[in-house]
Amino acid sequence: MWAKECKFFDGFGEEELRRLEAISFIKNYNAGDIIFFEGESSKFLHILLSGSVEIVKANPKLGELYLHSLAAPSMIAELPTFEESPYPATARAVTDSKVAKIDFSVFKDMLLSNPDTSYRFIKSLIQKIKILEGFIQKELYMSADKKVLELLRVQHDIFEKQKHIEIAKKLNMTPETLSRSIKKLKEEGAVTVVGKVVKLKS
Repeated sequence: MWAKECKFFDGFGEEELRRLEAISFIKNYNAGDIIFFEGESSKFLHILLSGSVEIVKANPKLGELYLHSLAAPSMIAELPTFEESPYPATARAVTDSKVAKIDFSVFKDMLLSNPDTSYRFIKSLIQKIKILEGFIQKELYMSADKKVLELLRVQHDIFEKQKHIEIAKKLNMTPETLSRSIKKLKEEGAVTVVGKVVKLKS
């Protein structure tokens, strides 16, 4: 019983869990698979049970704009599902992932009648709003150089784990722009560069 092992439904009793399982199904995705496309509508609430997912938006200049990533367990796009509006972005599996799809028209009544689950739903929405605020702040007010420095402060070893092209994508810049920023930051003494590994200068 997947629902019993999911933290979002800790407040559900046995009968509620059985009802939840009856209105849902599990779907497995391989890395790179699309879970849903921007503009699609859905009657399902998506719960990421295992794996990781990235949320991206179509962009004429970059091809797509990276918004954020989600790691299990997490709700995916709960706000448009709740509002019954089209998805504002595309969800794509980064790793092999397992997703529970719940019929939201039925689940909504269960959600509203269970305070614990309602609280977790609201908390998840607030976290997504904070992520959106951070994204807007970064894209509007941060230069390419500041984006690189901020990323290194949060994930100091990211250049050891990911390729430059992947990092550039996360920062919503071209690989060429990333290379120029790294070169400039190195010249300014803000970072050290050994091969392809970039680190903040201590």
